[in-house]
Amino acid sequence: DPQTVTLMDFARPGAMTKTDTAIRFMYLLPISSREALVENTLLLPTRGGAKDALAPEENALAGRREIAAYMHSRYGLRDFTVSSEEQGMIPMTTRDFPLRTGANTFAIGLAGGAARPSSGYAFLRIQKRCQALAQSVTSGDWGPLKRSRSPWRTAALDRVFLQAMQQNPGAVPGYFARMFARVPPDMLVRLLSDTASFRDCLGVIRVLPLGDFVRAAADSCLPRLHPVRQGGSH
Repeated sequence: DPQTVTLMDFARPGAMTKTDTAIRFMYLLPISSREALVENTLLLPTRGGAKDALAPEENALAGRREIAAYMHSRYGLRDFTVSSEEQGMIPMTTRDFPLRTGANTFAIGLAGGAARPSSGYAFLRIQKRCQALAQSVTSGDWGPLKRSRSPWRTAALDRVFLQAMQQNPGAVPGYFARMFARVPPDMLVRLLSDTASFRDCLGVIRVLPLGDFVRAAADSCLPRLHPVRQGGSH
């Protein structure tokens, strides 16, 4: 269906088990009735030598195989053409990134910590950061650039959610299923786009498993998390 976007499809060949350290899912964004962007995403812990951490060449090959298996199992397709492909990694971490890297240089994009720690989404944050940087450069007032960082409430939620993901990787599909099923879409969009109110945050928190997130909240008060890497090929 070219009118339907598939987000975070955890029902895929080789779906994760309760003991798997990698969180895996697929995106499918139709361009037309015969063309689509398919993304194979893995969230990997950086510590402990995760068995899923592969060299770039191996990762690309594994990604192609997993996408082919997904297209066959989900859509019955074996014969299709790949017009282009790319792969990359996004650090999912709550550590601070320096905004200024030199006397006249500033970090933007991933280097400036623009990716949302709990999702890896960066597009809107990059636009906001670049707009604030341009405003600061032209006015000489660095306040807008400093204020372009994550709101404290968002940073706290990200830290807890990342902790829960690391502690219970097998439960993550259920976390997202609860949010998408029980949280109003406009509220969820505000949360993902850094414009959530306190009420929005409470609306999301109340649908998640209390025990898992109380433990994660307690543990997130300890030293900063080792980052999670989001790897994707499409």
